[in-house]
Amino acid sequence: MVLREDAIHYHARRGLELLDWRLLAGQYPNGSDDELPCLSVVDSRLARDRSPDPRRHSLNKLVPDLLAVRRNLLMVIEMKPGYNPADELKLIELMTTRRNEFDEAFARLSTQQNWGLDPADLVFLPCLGFSEGTKYPARPDFCYLTIDGSHRMRLIPNGTLEEEMASDG
Repeated sequence: MVLREDAIHYHARRGLELLDWRLLAGQYPNGSDDELPCLSVVDSRLARDRSPDPRRHSLNKLVPDLLAVRRNLLMVIEMKPGYNPADELKLIELMTTRRNEFDEAFARLSTQQNWGLDPADLVFLPCLGFSEGTKYPARPDFCYLTIDGSHRMRLIPNGTLEEEMASDG
């Protein structure tokens, strides 16, 4: 059963909370979210005008669907009803070529929200979320979460997350 994107977002959030992940930032589909602040990663080369807030430009802006933290792991999640290669590329871009911009945006939001988190102390954990039964090319550096027809979340860990889960006993 393929679920709507907003249902995947909602049930992923509830499922992560049940697993003791702290939700930090996010954005539901179509940009509406009253629960969490939004993390906007802007392209610093493009945001250099004289506007009152030049960091709020939307050209080449990347906004992760959800960020959650547990111990030293920062899960950065993109979600769709099914596997979306563009979401995978977005996460790769955030953890490689746009990593400095991601870290700057995260540090700024951490200060604004009083999280007390420094991105340098966290392990970036890319995660794709979608409907259960979705076919996808699994990457060893990614984890995955799926939502089934009964709205249960299943977390499919990578090696980093497996180690974290094993330490729980």
